[in-house]
Amino acid sequence: MTNDHLEVASMKILLLATAYNSLTQRTHLELAYRGDQVSIELGLNDEVMIEAVELYQPDLIIAPMLKQVINVSLSRR
Repeated sequence: MTNDHLEVASMKILLLATAYNSLTQRTHLELAYRGDQVSIELGLNDEVMIEAVELYQPDLIIAPMLKQVINVSLSRR
């Protein structure tokens, strides 16, 4: 079955990860295949993650392999 007949709204998704490993790569590919706009940011520290959210203005943030806690201020945006 193909997705040719399905109408799915595209989302701006910020993908946060500690490293661009195989799980992050697969997640990126699957989201892009769905037609979503995906930006990848290495979550090195709070400042980097906050800046990424402010610049990209995502509809959704996904963090499948992040080794640190996401700053609570990001969940309120």
